[in-house]
Amino acid sequence: MNIFKIVFIGPQGSGKGTQAFFLSKKFHLPIISTGDLFRNEAKKDTERGKELYLFLTKGQLITDTLTCELVREKFREIENAGYILDGFPRNYVQAEFLLSFTTPTHIFVLEISDEESIRRIEERYICTKCATVYHSRFDPPVKDFECDHCGGKLKKRSDDTKEALIKRLKIYHKETEPILSVFKEKGFQIIFINGDKTIEEVRKEIEAVFC
Repeated sequence: MNIFKIVFIGPQGSGKGTQAFFLSKKFHLPIISTGDLFRNEAKKDTERGKELYLFLTKGQLITDTLTCELVREKFREIENAGYILDGFPRNYVQAEFLLSFTTPTHIFVLEISDEESIRRIEERYICTKCATVYHSRFDPPVKDFECDHCGGKLKKRSDDTKEALIKRLKIYHKETEPILSVFKEKGFQIIFINGDKTIEEVRKEIEAVFC
C-alpha cells in the first residue's frame, strides 16, 4: 500500500484547504494545517498559547521557530504515516526544516491570480462558534450567515480585508514561491494546478495524478 505524503502550496484563496479535505477523505490521511495548529494552541492557558493568541489577534505572522515547533509535535503524533500539509512550509527556513525529517511524495502548487485570490477571500466567511469556513460563491451555507453544523453566526475574519490580503500576497510571492527552487534542487517533482478552474475540475485533475 502506498503511503502518500502530500504538500499543498498556493496563495490565499487558491483552494488548498478544500482540496486537502478531498484527498484526506479519499486516502484517509490526516491534514496538518498550520492555521488549525495556531488556533488550537491559542486556546490553551499556557505561555505558548498566550503568545500565539497575541500574534493571531494582532494579525501578525507567527515566527518560524514557533511554527516549526508546532508542526514537529504534530508529526510525532502521526509517526511514519502519510499526511497532507496545508499552509506549510511558507518560506525557505520552513522548507529546509520539513525536509530534515520527512520526504514528501507529492508537491502540488495551486495557481491563481492575485485578483482572484482577493476576490475569493473577500467572499469568505467563518463560523464564530466552530470555525467552519464558508464561501458565498463556492460553498454557501443553507441559511444566510448561519452555520449548517452548529447554527453559529457567520462573519468575515478581521484580517480578510483587501489591504491585509495585498500584504499577505506580497509575502507569498517574496517568501513562499522561492521555496519551489529548494524542492526542485533536491529532485522533487512540482505539480502545478490551475486553481482558477471549478472546485470539481481541480479535484479531478489532482486525483488523476494518483491513478
